[in-house]
Amino acid sequence: MLLMPPTRWIRSVAALWLALLPALAQKAVTRPDIPEEVCGLERVTVEADDGVKSLFVVRKPPGKGPFPAVVFLHGGLRTMTEALLSQEALAGPTHTRFLAAGYVTVTGTHRSRVKDPQAPSFRDAVAVVRYVKKMPGVDARSVVVMGGSGGASLALEVAGEIPVAAVAAGEPASMLFMGMFTKDTPRGHAEGFSASDTLEMVNDPHRFYTAEVRRLTKEKVRRISAPVLIAHGTGGPRSLLKINQEILLAEMKAAGKTVELILYPGQPHGFYFGRTPDQEAALKFFVDCDAFFRRYLATRPVALSSSLVRQAPAAPTTGPQ
Repeated sequence: MLLMPPTRWIRSVAALWLALLPALAQKAVTRPDIPEEVCGLERVTVEADDGVKSLFVVRKPPGKGPFPAVVFLHGGLRTMTEALLSQEALAGPTHTRFLAAGYVTVTGTHRSRVKDPQAPSFRDAVAVVRYVKKMPGVDARSVVVMGGSGGASLALEVAGEIPVAAVAAGEPASMLFMGMFTKDTPRGHAEGFSASDTLEMVNDPHRFYTAEVRRLTKEKVRRISAPVLIAHGTGGPRSLLKINQEILLAEMKAAGKTVELILYPGQPHGFYFGRTPDQEAALKFFVDCDAFFRRYLATRPVALSSSLVRQAPAAPTTGPQ
């Protein structure tokens, strides 16, 4: 057996890496980094119909429009701070991709549901959508809603309360939407409810799908007027796939709603907002979601000039899922 001389071996490995570099560079996933001087950050407070005020932040493409707009609703039960809203709007991979694609991006929050999972947080989301529909430069017929987890539950409720062009629901916490998760649910923490209190519902949803929960779910589904995309990962210790496939999706199809399900194998909860080591999956979600929205928009987005958009490495983000 002939051994390669060390010098030749080193040169061979170096040549191999040099040959692979272009391919590796092509595989690197980036996200748009759009300076505030190009697309500023506007802070807005709105009042729901019951008098409760909530906050959202807006970024607009350059120009007068008209533009489509996407309203983002975060996950979790807690109210998001202004600092976190701004961080998502400025550096969230999904948020900045939609802005670079030519959408007005609206990043909102809502009243807390920590003490009562059925607190009417949807009223805050509806107030935001109503405001956005009247914003200068926004085509009111081209407002879409994208939520994740608890925010996806809110997005579905919004679609039953006010007309929107389309909805993207990332792994909806549908036990909230269905009225299955309430203040009477046993909770593990004295300070309030958390996702861990829904574990039994996630594992055995049919046991909790009582006649009253079924009635409420069917009524809420009946009121949904927009086409819905459900995006779902298959990874994670508390996957919501069972309750969403076997109950929510089944009820929507039975009601004749326009609904699609896209699975993202192995992805963890929150991947749709970039909370995943696999940033290619987060990018694929944006591509799928944008394509879905464009089918129903009266005004199509026009991408920002590449001269206005820098690229930054895409990395897993943190925050409500």
